[in-house]
Amino acid sequence: MKTYLIFFIFPFIAHAGVLGTDNRLNLNELESRSPIRLAKATATQINLKYLDSNGEYPTGRLQNLCPGERYSTTPTLGGCSGFLIAPDILATAGHCFDYKNGCENDGWLFNHFHAPEYPKQKLNKDDVYRCSSVLDFKHDMEGDFALLKLDRPVEGVTPLKLSKLNEAKNDDPVVVLGYPIGLPFTWTGGGRVISHDKNFLRVDNDAWKNNSGSALFNMRTGKVEGILTNSMKGLSFSKIDGCRLSVHQKQDAHVTLVNRLQRIPYLKNQIGEINNLGFENSTSETIHLSIKYRSIIDNDWKTENINLAPGSLSKDFVSMNEEFFVFAESETNQNIIKGRDFYGFLDSPQGREVGYKKYLGQKQKLILKEKK
Repeated sequence: MKTYLIFFIFPFIAHAGVLGTDNRLNLNELESRSPIRLAKATATQINLKYLDSNGEYPTGRLQNLCPGERYSTTPTLGGCSGFLIAPDILATAGHCFDYKNGCENDGWLFNHFHAPEYPKQKLNKDDVYRCSSVLDFKHDMEGDFALLKLDRPVEGVTPLKLSKLNEAKNDDPVVVLGYPIGLPFTWTGGGRVISHDKNFLRVDNDAWKNNSGSALFNMRTGKVEGILTNSMKGLSFSKIDGCRLSVHQKQDAHVTLVNRLQRIPYLKNQIGEINNLGFENSTSETIHLSIKYRSIIDNDWKTENINLAPGSLSKDFVSMNEEFFVFAESETNQNIIKGRDFYGFLDSPQGREVGYKKYLGQKQKLILKEKK
């Protein structure tokens, strides 16, 4: 009796690699992008002089929307949008209030997730916060932002993580977090970064009145890139019956303008220490070093490869609140720095990016380790 061995050949689909941006996210990264977590850190603006002693606040209806328009029957509440950057600090757009004269009756409502009653809504006093002082403010041709200190910390809420180092890139997927046209919290995705400079981002997200002050959240980085201030999108009038219609534009013709965070003086002062990393070669061999870090000059990741002679010092590598990844090898292939595998940089072949170790800065002395 003959025995036949049959071999099945399967394609190695897992070797397809990365198409465009690497969109893989681990569990912790998914948690930082949770819509519920992000929603809890956002607020809608209210005028405290209209909040009565019973905690009731007047609501409204969207004005003269055409039949069939989305949310045409939803009661509205609130004005501009804002978001937490610290437990008691909120960011919004500068044009949302005349903050140069202080806060007056400016208030902010958190946890506004459901359509209110009409004509009044009972607000939970624990969700209402008063603006106690203005930390930074600008509303002119050069900027449109406000940072407000609230009367108390917002308990149980994680402030949004900020991008302070120009991390946004063209085509990054971005989301607007806010309260368009007075609706409850709304997640407006489907947008991307079209272009950027040192002061502004231009994106193609849908945006409306009352989205001013919204956080622009980058799904790639998990950080807020800026404060929404202006958009070409909104409502127009129907020439037939005079009611209001949503404006629909071609994707490449629609631009929403976002103030970048790093242009805000208060935040610049909060960025923190500049990290320096340097090396001293205390071995008897020349050491090959490969250092990956974000340069503060052009704000982009770069790789520097140097050969460090015995007894010499390297230059200082400078980054701001960012880690360094270092690979070091002696001429005789002895272990100098032993680290974990690291993949993901696009500026060198990924096959060589093995054994990098993370550093947060300071001077490092290179010594020969026992060869294994």
